[in-house]
Amino acid sequence: MCEFQNSCLEKLIERDDLSLLTSLKSKEIIQRNNRGIFSVKQLSYTFRPKKNPYRKRKFLPELKALAIREGKTFIQEIPDIPASRNEIFLDIEGLPDRNFYYLIGIIIKANDSEKTYSFWANNKDEEEKIFIELIGLLQTLDEFVIYHYGTYEIQALKIISKKVSPKHQEFLKKVIDSSFNVLDIFTHNICPPTYSNSLKDIARLLKFEWTEKDASGLQSIKKQSCYIWVFTNVDTVFYLFKPTREAEFLKELLVNFKGVLISDFYAGYDSMSCPKQRCLIHLIRDLNDDLVKHQLNSELKIIVLNFSKLLTGIMNTVNRFGLKKRNLNKHKKSVESFFKSLSKMDFETEVCSTWQKRFNSIKNELFTFLNYDGVPWNNNNAETAIKAFAVYRKQTDGLPTQKGIEEYLTLLSIQQTCKYRGINFFEFLKSGETSISAYSGKHKQDYKPNNYLCKFVS
Repeated sequence: MCEFQNSCLEKLIERDDLSLLTSLKSKEIIQRNNRGIFSVKQLSYTFRPKKNPYRKRKFLPELKALAIREGKTFIQEIPDIPASRNEIFLDIEGLPDRNFYYLIGIIIKANDSEKTYSFWANNKDEEEKIFIELIGLLQTLDEFVIYHYGTYEIQALKIISKKVSPKHQEFLKKVIDSSFNVLDIFTHNICPPTYSNSLKDIARLLKFEWTEKDASGLQSIKKQSCYIWVFTNVDTVFYLFKPTREAEFLKELLVNFKGVLISDFYAGYDSMSCPKQRCLIHLIRDLNDDLVKHQLNSELKIIVLNFSKLLTGIMNTVNRFGLKKRNLNKHKKSVESFFKSLSKMDFETEVCSTWQKRFNSIKNELFTFLNYDGVPWNNNNAETAIKAFAVYRKQTDGLPTQKGIEEYLTLLSIQQTCKYRGINFFEFLKSGETSISAYSGKHKQDYKPNNYLCKFVS
């Protein structure tokens, strides 16, 4: 469901990171890192075949890495695949957080004919019914073998077996005994040149494509694809539900906003006419990522070093005097000098040319905080606030409705604002007050409003 999964994967592939091999556990990756092995290619050179080629070996990630490096499929042992006149291919979809199986799909192949069946459950009450329908269909066949990929289908049959009648239980046992896990072939015997043994990776290797690029079981159910926008300063938090990530609504929402908009580098904020401060922490992370990828690039090191010197000087002033305009003014010349020097450089590497263009395109939004009192140089407040909703997202049971999310966001906005202002959330609710500011005044908890706004979208 994560919208960033493809971009994260691209970064891992670019680094040839060991974590691409899903068969490797985190502890095993650390062990290999300690031996100086950080990439899949490096791991491939550690494979050593046994002296006895006929002895069955435990699956090795080193062999998987070798298959990827050479673009070949290695076979340790020819698998023994059961056959039958009736071949059945089974797939079951469910919602793990609800313990609910809502779809059974099968293909029955007999001789030259092939038939497809699907059984749907609209709710938990219909779950048992679709498995009984499956049993009724399979009982018409005298013999069969069921192919499935992974253990999910068998686990589902075992769970349902406890809920149905003894007669159906007996037949389900026959179904389980007649099943064959195709994934076992790739786990123990065959090493194709794929990072994982997932069905999609294997299928794509065989030139099979789904009608949807990122097809998944989640697409077969009605779900909310929603976004939570967070607006914060040091003493106030406001959460807002939106069905899309489009930022057009901000123009109307912030039409009277006269402060500084602090945000990451999401392009949706570009159309806002107010002063902007881009989060320097995000910029530093991006610089560090590229520096790790291009450790021998002397040009990039110069950019990073010059930017580091500039930022270090500014942070020394911030640490000593705080975010005061009168103290930060002196750094404007250093900022101007940095950009002037960067624009004059003639880079030979693409990564440095890209950074030169990026710095020039956002130079008016990187050091806006030098012109104001009390305006931060990062949007940590917003990132901290979004974690409160992330906790709710992990703990919520099932798929929440839009109404449920919006009601929760109202309470969360109040609770987080109380937290930021040092107010007891429960005591505020008991007071009957409708204004946190009024309640704060009565209890002598003074605060000063700020002229900046942090934004973050998740």
